[in-house]
Amino acid sequence: MLTELVAVQKALDSAWRDTMTSRIIVLVKRQQEQSDKTVETHAERLRDREVAESVVVERYPDATERADLTVDYSERDTEEVYVVPMVSAQTKGTQQAMTTMAEYIAGSATFCNPVGYSPFVTDIIVDRASEVVEPAADVSLILISLGSSSLPYQRRMLCYHRTRLLEQTAYGEVTISHLLQDPTVECARHNVSNEHTVAVPVFVSSNVTTREEIPQKLGVDSGNIDYTDPLGTHLRLTDAIQAEVAKQRAIRDQRGKSDRPIFGMPSDDSHQPVTISRSTHGSKL
Repeated sequence: MLTELVAVQKALDSAWRDTMTSRIIVLVKRQQEQSDKTVETHAERLRDREVAESVVVERYPDATERADLTVDYSERDTEEVYVVPMVSAQTKGTQQAMTTMAEYIAGSATFCNPVGYSPFVTDIIVDRASEVVEPAADVSLILISLGSSSLPYQRRMLCYHRTRLLEQTAYGEVTISHLLQDPTVECARHNVSNEHTVAVPVFVSSNVTTREEIPQKLGVDSGNIDYTDPLGTHLRLTDAIQAEVAKQRAIRDQRGKSDRPIFGMPSDDSHQPVTISRSTHGSKL
């Protein structure tokens, strides 16, 4: 799995350097993660790879506030703008934030899908879990997401990685759980049958949820479950960001340039972009 992904990444690096024109990549982080420098680390790597004219980090606008962007995009002579929400999967908050940001980025911008739905992330999950215990038939692996009471994307993201992990690793059992929907994190330890269990929070950055809320609800202090760091600054997450932007760029090239924002929307089987008007500000995507 790793060899195949490395080959893909080398091809992406070469193609992007050969075709780089005026391109900005905007990585958008949650406001509550302002002190965490995970997203800045990925931005710096993308700059080092020279895959864009500029790589910028912005924060999610609150639903009730004006987007406070660090760059005036209307003054940039930029042909392509790619906005990447730095979360593992769509939530209502993510959708609202991206719609709000579309109000303030002039011209056409492509709003990419969150990076969690990537084969590179499966590699990160394996690495995080293996830091605690090596994959084996007597080891259970729990994948944890935020979840959503009304949207399916967090669940689908975990199911995608669960399938890959069962097919490509030695874990005897892989289960999923969420904070905001069933199966819940509180029940996770009762849904595994092996003596050795490791839980991986499939979140981009470390925050109070991953550091305090999830471990408490898992009952980590009670023993029998090891708990890992989130995706964090893992190199493969940088690869996932670059691959997502490259995919959306290819789709954009096939469709032709638009004068309206393009939103990459996840579906059951694929991620295909749809173009929406700025007049949809405040509506559900």
